[in-house]
Amino acid sequence: MDKLISCVLLPARPPPLILVLSFALGLTLATRAGLFGIPLELLLLSWFFKYAYVVLDATMRGFDEPPVLSIEMVNPANEQRPLGQLLIIGVFYGATGAIEPFIGETVVTILRLAALALLPASVAVLGSTGSIVNAVNPVVLLGMIRRLSASYLIIVAAIAAPAALSWAIATESIDGSALGLPLTLALVMFTCLAAFSVIGGVLYEQRDELGLDAWKSPERDQARHNRETGRQHERLIDELYGHWRGGARTEALQAAQKWLGSRGNELDEYDWLCDRLLAWPDRRLAHRLAQDYIARLLDAKRAGDALNVARRHLDTDPDFRPARASELIRLVTVARDAGDRTLARRLIADFESHYANDPATVIAQQLQRELMRAVQPEDSSS
Repeated sequence: MDKLISCVLLPARPPPLILVLSFALGLTLATRAGLFGIPLELLLLSWFFKYAYVVLDATMRGFDEPPVLSIEMVNPANEQRPLGQLLIIGVFYGATGAIEPFIGETVVTILRLAALALLPASVAVLGSTGSIVNAVNPVVLLGMIRRLSASYLIIVAAIAAPAALSWAIATESIDGSALGLPLTLALVMFTCLAAFSVIGGVLYEQRDELGLDAWKSPERDQARHNRETGRQHERLIDELYGHWRGGARTEALQAAQKWLGSRGNELDEYDWLCDRLLAWPDRRLAHRLAQDYIARLLDAKRAGDALNVARRHLDTDPDFRPARASELIRLVTVARDAGDRTLARRLIADFESHYANDPATVIAQQLQRELMRAVQPEDSSS
């Protein structure tokens, strides 16, 4: 719904709004100039509908900001879709008018109403494929409607609004002297741009179903972010390896901590970096960062994840322990309560050698005795 509202209000932003107001004034002057103003009318209408298709392209490709009219957009050789759409409408209207004496006015009216219902699909097909043949192919049009399903009703409403307004103006239901011709034209053009914007927005929302390649989308943004993050990761690993291989252990640790700090000390970054450094033959840097990682996981009340990190590093180095005795006690308690007494015993082993004279020694000894009592029945039973 937010995307739809954004598409409807897109013409209210400065670039399209300035275009609408200036074109409305230009069309008013051309209308009042009579026959001499016809070339200007055709030129402005051509530019306007070319811009409308550019708006459709922008919203269909995922851009939130409206495009600014440029020379390239109004180049006659650069954009043929408006002329194609006008040709489709004109040929159909003329053809149905030609056969009206043979089939009757009622049948012609029904055919034109059916074509009006298919017009949004024709605009969508022409906008997304650029093919005039597909834009008049009933099979393709019905296929578009089927894939859009309920969203097609939104497009119909977006087309119906400017169509109804234009019809009201043509039948003098809107008093031109009251609103003024410039304001009336501006209102019609505004609703037309809103219609094209909505069509593009609906196509964007259904891009996966329609197989459209958006230029800007959450998937592309994420992929772009992942690629950039991957490049940054590789540069970091190269930097850390250079320090470590040259014997600059402190500089390597500082560089890693600086990187993690620049990333807001995100736990995912810690997880990636520790796992990556575990692949090194010398795992001391990985173990040192894992100590920081475990402390942050415990602070975030993710004791289970902290225990998993400790297990991974303990498997590569039996002497690995958290930086502080209090953290080790928490991990041992979590492992014990989870039923993994083997891991708990591995962690609590040699407590005094890792945390000499620590105040938590008494608690550690109690845990050691408890875990040893638990293992004795297992030994006797075996």
